[in-house]
Amino acid sequence: MRLQVGSRLCRATDDLILKSHGSGASISDIVSAELSPYEISRVKFNGPNILLMPKLALMMALLVHELATNAAKYGALSKPTGTVSISWSVLDSILEFHWSETGGPTVSQPTRKGFGLQLLSRALDQFNGTAELKFRPAGLECTMKAALFEEPDTKVAV
Repeated sequence: MRLQVGSRLCRATDDLILKSHGSGASISDIVSAELSPYEISRVKFNGPNILLMPKLALMMALLVHELATNAAKYGALSKPTGTVSISWSVLDSILEFHWSETGGPTVSQPTRKGFGLQLLSRALDQFNGTAELKFRPAGLECTMKAALFEEPDTKVAV
């Protein structure tokens, strides 16, 4: 499975999944890969070592890529003083992922819902998940949740 949006994004995550022999990709590797084009010293992230199944790994890569791109264009990573803090945890097989920006330009609620907001609002539905965005003056905060369940076996018995 290869998404067509952002070929560098998909190639990096596909490579992570291939290295694990198709079993998925770790969330820390996904975050590292998606934030590698930016000044990594301004990004702090931590959480337990979690292997995401391939479909969820690709979706999380797409969402982290979208958040990082927006932070670089409009948010914390667009200013030399800005930082991004990322953390994640798992409770009862639910991944909770937090993204928080500080030190960038003043943030306000957008007046229109562009591609990124639409993507964030619906992308995790297939994983019984949600994404909540808070446009605080000090910076964007995003909390995403998704169920960590086994992907169904798509092989057909003959």
